[in-house]
Amino acid sequence: DVRSAPGKGAAGTWRAQLRRAARSLDELRARFFPGMEITPEMREAERRFPPAVTEHYASLVRTPDFSDPIFHQCVPSPGELLPAPWASPDPLGEVPCSPLPRLVRRYPDRAVLLVTSACACYCRHCFRKRVSARPDAAVSDAELAAVAEFLRRHAEVEDLLLTGGDPLMNVDRTVNAIRMLKDHFGKEHHIHLYTSTMDLERINRVVEAGLDEIRFHPRTDMWSHMEDTPLKGIVEALDIDVGIEVPALPNHRDGLDALVGYAESVGVDFVNLNELEFSESNWDMMDRFHYGIVDDLSSAVAGSAETARYVMDRHPDMRIHFCSSTFKDGVQLRNRLKRKAEKSAKEYEVITEDGTVIKGVLYGDLAEAKRMLSEEYDVPDVLMFLDEERNRLEVAPWVLEEIASELPFRCYEVEEYPTADRLEVERAPLNR
Repeated sequence: DVRSAPGKGAAGTWRAQLRRAARSLDELRARFFPGMEITPEMREAERRFPPAVTEHYASLVRTPDFSDPIFHQCVPSPGELLPAPWASPDPLGEVPCSPLPRLVRRYPDRAVLLVTSACACYCRHCFRKRVSARPDAAVSDAELAAVAEFLRRHAEVEDLLLTGGDPLMNVDRTVNAIRMLKDHFGKEHHIHLYTSTMDLERINRVVEAGLDEIRFHPRTDMWSHMEDTPLKGIVEALDIDVGIEVPALPNHRDGLDALVGYAESVGVDFVNLNELEFSESNWDMMDRFHYGIVDDLSSAVAGSAETARYVMDRHPDMRIHFCSSTFKDGVQLRNRLKRKAEKSAKEYEVITEDGTVIKGVLYGDLAEAKRMLSEEYDVPDVLMFLDEERNRLEVAPWVLEEIASELPFRCYEVEEYPTADRLEVERAPLNR
């Protein structure tokens, strides 16, 4: 995201910066990093995975060598050539889950369409380097037609995610993709898009084409001053759902707290916090930041979940979804959770397709709340439970949703794991 890059006039606009991005080691050295030594190994890494670095992004580098995390993120390095067993061009295993070259389907009800490989900066740890090695390779009409045919034959896929690359880096292709898919399946077919580009002109184009939801990935260095971005104006201008999705970084707790606070203040609809994980593509960088793993059986970074819970507790009225490491990759876990939920769920709890349970919760004078619901709203005892451990009244979500606006208590709909610790993964306020 270079939308808020410094500079005046055409040379400082984000479009101009993208056009003038350095796309070779020689250009990086000549324009940004004088004296940078270029080794044969760096040349080979450049050949396999071409760089792209804007002036603003290069300005964030403090020390022009691989000890600097920003430099390491954008400059081809010898480490990318290591013949290690984890050095896979497809560390997330997307290729085996791809029924078509640009379509990834890891879950029964949703799929991912790689619209373009173009990005403002090609990160060296990117888990889609197999795609970014082909700069600006956009989905073709023939590929879109094949995707539409696949989705027609698999009606259970109800949600399509557009990503890449950054879809707004090639807005014409993205608009074509949205229109074609909406023409095939109608307005009810849900399409959402991931981007780091906060450009209202481009966003309006994809919204007019039929986009249902947009999720932004602001850079870490912007979290504490999001007021310098166009986010507020974008939220005010759009009628679709606008969300933020970022990793829960253990050493950026205050910045994440500021980001969520600002998102809440300007009316962002939801925030997704992803538990940070070690993977084949980022192990070297994670090690340099001295991150550790939760335990020997997990790839989750220690402290990431705690950071997410801290922020969720700080913003109880914001709709926040925490996506844990196990939950992200847990197709088998999901099946186990569903079986567990079916055995343990109470009559007032709703079991989701992911095996979590949804319930309504109420805070305040619990005795008075229970009396009011029982006597004034005829809610039977079987649809309520006084949870003394958590100091709340649990209520059937379909009941609480209907009457929350009339109650003098704080009411929420929460989603939890059906496990002993009842880990909360999402909370949405039902009244204000």
